Amino acid sequence: MLSCFKKLQIKPREIGANIEKESQCHKIKVVGWSTFMLFVAGSYMSYFSGLTERANQMQNKALAGQLPWNEYEPFSSDMLMIKKI
Repeated sequence: MLSCFKKLQIKPREIGANIEKESQCHKIKVVGWSTFMLFVAGSYMSYFSGLTERANQMQNKALAGQLPWNEYEPFSSDMLMIKKI
């Protein structure tokens, strides 16, 4: 069991040797993937930040009496989107 964990231990000089052995193409792929993930994470963060900001604004307007509260009843027949045949 412990012999398995010894294989997972990496020394700094082994990391440096591994990086030097990598091809330029692989390094470009890693940088490209990191950039793509940075873009995706940033867009998700921006979307949800705006979403919560808009929800907060609407809630504050409703609390101030400028907007009516929407009463949501999940099982009312008016709210269901089922086509009746």
